Amino acid sequence: MRDLSAEGVVVGQTGWDAKLETNKQAYVNQLVRIRALHRLRTEPGLTADQFVDALFARAGVTATSLRTASSN
Repeated sequence: MRDLSAEGVVVGQTGWDAKLETNKQAYVNQLVRIRALHRLRTEPGLTADQFVDALFARAGVTATSLRTASSN
């Protein structure tokens, strides 16, 4: 993961401080998501189907017909 906190920030340009703060918040949010995914991936005893189902649940989406058809 690349640190993009300074991307598009030109110190002295109007709004640079707000842009930097927005970038930092986005970076932290990305770290939180990656950490949650890593924690999920390393849970002992999860089957591949359980892992995928947990991903769907965390994302708040339901499986597509393709996903449910492939698990039958």
